[in-house]
Amino acid sequence: MTHVTLAQVLQPALKRGYAVPGLVCLGWEDMRAYVAAAEAEHAPIILQAGPGCRTHTPLPILGGQSQRSLKQYFQPTHAAQLHTIPGIMDMVAKFK
Repeated sequence: MTHVTLAQVLQPALKRGYAVPGLVCLGWEDMRAYVAAAEAEHAPIILQAGPGCRTHTPLPILGGQSQRSLKQYFQPTHAAQLHTIPGIMDMVAKFK
C-alpha cells in the first residue's frame, strides 16, 4: 500500500463516483486486516487510529515498522508539530 495525499485519494473517487472508506482502527490487528483487504481488492482506504489505538499501540507501530502493513507520510506543513509528540522524531528518523 502506498502513501498519498487525501486529495489524491478523494479526487478520483469524486470524478468516478465511488466511495473511499475511512476506517477507524482500534488496534494494530485492525490496521493489518484493513490493509490486507484493500490490497486484495486493489482499493484505496483511509486509516485513522482511534483513541484506544493511539493510547495502547506504541508510536513506531502506528508509524509503520512493517513495510507491508503501513507506510508513514509526514506532510511538510506539519513539521512544527513533530517535536510536540513524544517519540515521533525517532520514528521519523526510521523513514529517511
